[in-house]
Order: sequence, then C-alpha cells, then structure tokens
Amino acid sequence: MMYALLDAYESLRVFLETGGIVLLLIGINIFGMWTLIFERIWFFQVRYRKDKAGTLFTSMSFFGSGNTRNMAAGVSKATIPTMAGMVGALSGLFAITYLKRYAQRESELIEDGLTTEH
Repeated sequence: MMYALLDAYESLRVFLETGGIVLLLIGINIFGMWTLIFERIWFFQVRYRKDKAGTLFTSMSFFGSGNTRNMAAGVSKATIPTMAGMVGALSGLFAITYLKRYAQRESELIEDGLTTEH
C-alpha cells in the first residue's frame, strides 16, 4: 500500500515538473472550481430544502396572492441573491469582452505583420 502511494506521488511530481508552473495554476483553478461546485450541491441538497418553505411562491400558495406582507417578504428575500448574481455575471461579461477584444487586436496585429508572397 505504501509503495503504491509513493509511486503515485512520484508520478504526480514528474507530471507537474513536466508541465511547469502553468500546470500547477490550472490544477489550483480546477480545485477551486470543484470546491464551488460541491458547495452548491451541498447547499441545494441540505440548506435550500430547509429555507425554501418561507419563499414567495410557497407563501402565495398557502395564503393566496392577497397577503401582501408575505409576498413582500418573499420578494425582498429573492432580490438580494438576484442582484449578487447579476453583479457576478456582469463582471464576467466585462472580463470576457475585454479578453475577446484583446485577442482580436493581437490577432489583427499579427495578421498585419505577416507578408504573403506567392
């Protein structure tokens, strides 16, 4: 058992040395991504089931649409996560737009530098 672990460790070390620092950074990003994915899975499996009893749609189904106090509480509770999601999406949109423009500009500069000889 111990030899198998040492062999696996050695193989991983050689693999990381071959890829350099970029491979390590990619691994760290993938680890972070999966940490966030597992957190969301945990949230929806454990926490969300407990919290959703007080949301807008369940209060509307229990009390009808006439109970405005319960509806307002549900709308208020849903507004904050919606705004946070929109901020995250917009920041990602700005980043991807910047990166696309930068890549396009660099591509055009490279194209301008090429000469075509027939």
